[in-house]
Amino acid sequence: MDIKPILTDLKAELNRINQAIAALGSLDGTVTATTPAAIAAPKRGGRRRMSAAGRKRISEATKARWAQSVWRPQNQQQQNPPRKLPLVAAP
Repeated sequence: MDIKPILTDLKAELNRINQAIAALGSLDGTVTATTPAAIAAPKRGGRRRMSAAGRKRISEATKARWAQSVWRPQNQQQQNPPRKLPLVAAP
């Protein structure tokens, strides 16, 4: 049995499927890996960096949140009342 014609047919079908995927991808505005726009798209390199002002803003906001919830003086913290246990009849 000669498998070359089968292999040729499968490769042709794969090519048609890839073209169909690329066509459908271009209809909804997304860029697929097979479109030229995806190949030519510049890659973003390096790490994202935060400015000093951005770090300061986040730091101040975090400190304010902690100050409101954790660092209250003892007399201002909510005191939980003692829990009342339910009465259960003895067996």
